[in-house]
Amino acid sequence: IASVNDFLDRVEELRRSRGVSKAQLLRSAAELFVKDALLWFRANEFSSWDDLVVKLRDSFQPYDYENSIWEELRRRTQGAQERVIIFIASMEQLFNRLSTKPSEEVRVQLIPR
Repeated sequence: IASVNDFLDRVEELRRSRGVSKAQLLRSAAELFVKDALLWFRANEFSSWDDLVVKLRDSFQPYDYENSIWEELRRRTQGAQERVIIFIASMEQLFNRLSTKPSEEVRVQLIPR
């Protein structure tokens, strides 16, 4: 998994598909981590799954993460062999990773035609 957000996206997909509550996920969270992330997990206390997510992002997400997402959104173009629907989905995924999702108007302006 490439980033903390990729990891969290995948965990959330699996949590929903398997009907696992956030409380259950927190109780079994140690099973999700390896190496440095497991050491980090053991050294911290969490009041909820959402608390864990916030602390995980604070600890492992680059300090300039929001800026790098905005740069990628401005720079990203559709690949020569990339389907339009896949390009738009990848842009939407980037928008969803921002702390505040931009309005539909802003999103449409950023998707090149």
